[in-house]
Amino acid sequence: MSAPEPATTAAGAPKGGRAAAWERGVAAARAYLAREGTLTGVSRAHIEHVVYDGQEHAVRLGVWLANQRSRRATLPADRAAVLTELGVL
Repeated sequence: MSAPEPATTAAGAPKGGRAAAWERGVAAARAYLAREGTLTGVSRAHIEHVVYDGQEHAVRLGVWLANQRSRRATLPADRAAVLTELGVL
């Protein structure tokens, strides 16, 4: 008997894990940007609440942004492009 396939999102990426954390972070950044007009000055302690995959999540946006900035040299090109579009990088 084979193992069941992991649940996937509409885009085919696995639900949960790092891919989902990335998507929640991007959703939180977009929500904050739409409301505040900038992602500059987000405090490290800021928590943004977003709905992802039908559930509400509390995203530690300040920490997430700091982590993305510190990893900019090793980010895949597609993720770096999203962060550049948002004005993070």
